[in-house]
This record gives sequence, C-alpha cells and structure tokens, in this order.
Amino acid sequence: MKDRKKIFEAVFFITVTVLALSVLFRGQNWSDLLLLIRKSNPVCLLSAVFLGLLFVCLEGYMIWRLLRLSGNDATLPGCIRYSFIGYFYSGITPSATGGQPAQLYEMCKDGNNASDSTVVLMVVALFYKLVLVVIGLMLPVVWLGHMREYLGSWLGLYVVGIVLNVVLVALLCGVMFSPGLILNIMCGVLAAGERCGIVKNGEKLRQDAAAFCRAVP
Repeated sequence: MKDRKKIFEAVFFITVTVLALSVLFRGQNWSDLLLLIRKSNPVCLLSAVFLGLLFVCLEGYMIWRLLRLSGNDATLPGCIRYSFIGYFYSGITPSATGGQPAQLYEMCKDGNNASDSTVVLMVVALFYKLVLVVIGLMLPVVWLGHMREYLGSWLGLYVVGIVLNVVLVALLCGVMFSPGLILNIMCGVLAAGERCGIVKNGEKLRQDAAAFCRAVP
C-alpha cells in the first residue's frame, strides 16, 4: 500500500511539474532559450540555482527554529521539506494560495501543534511580506525613471500592490502585537457589512475572528 502511494505521489509530482513547465514555456522558442543558456556564464547560472535553493532552505531553518521555540519536536530536514512543499504548491495554485495550507497540513500530520504551526507560518509570512514592502518602497526611490520606462501605464498597478502589501503587513503586525484592537476593527467591519446586507452569518465570523486572534500570542 505504501509503495503504491509513493508511486502515485511520484507520478502526480512529475505530471504537475510537466504541466507547469509547459504552461510557463508555451509559445517560447526553445532554440533561442537553449542558445541563451549556452551563452550565459555557467558560474552565474549555478550561483543562481544555489542561491534559490539556499533561500528555500533558510526559510525551512526559520520554521525549524520557531517550532522548536514553541516546544514542538521538529527536525531541520522536515522543516526544509515544509518549505519546499510551500513553494511547490504556491507555484501550481492560483495566486499562490495553496502553499501555506499545504505546509500546515504537513506540519500537523507530523505531530506539530496546529496553533503553533499557524503562528509560525504567520511569522514567516510577516517577514517575507515585510522584506517585500521594504524593497518595493525603495525601488521608486533609486530606480523611478527606469520603472516609469519599463512599467509605463502599469505603474499605478505597482503602487496598488505596494499599498495592499503594506496593509497586509500592518494587519499581521496588529494581530501579533495588538490582537484586541484588530478584533475590534474586524468586528466593526463585520457589523457594517451586516447592516449593508453584504455579510451573512456575522456571529459565526466574529467567533472565528476571535478564535484566530486568541491563537496568536
């Protein structure tokens, strides 16, 4: 049974990888791509691959440290596996929404506490988004002319993305450091939605919001 499951997982992984690469390189000229690869500096290519793998492994190290601090008996190889799982499922799901749920599932399946695992993933997401916001805010300062040239009319969309990421970082920080304030804001938004007829079953949503805020230390 275990061998059959491993074969299914291997076939599923290969199939999804082939489909993802097919979509990614659809319409591309393979001869031009291969020519560019041959002309590229092999040291630079190998360095890029190494740094990419190092980035994923360092996220796994962060997960491992946070889980250990939370009292969970996690292993470093297992946490690196969670990191690779997250990036794999983020790459094959719309808007990269499947990464963290897949990570949480694997972490809980390995015996880690669900609440601790949720908080760990939230902290990782917070630092990731924080770095993204800092880079996003610095780019217009040092590279605004080039951004106008390359983005053109899409520059406004870039600004919208930065604003949304700033709001998300503020929300995550609020949930972690001032959950009561965030809960009051969420309840106020839900109440306004109920009065407008947009939100249904508001009481259940308020209970879920309260449980979520309590789960964050």
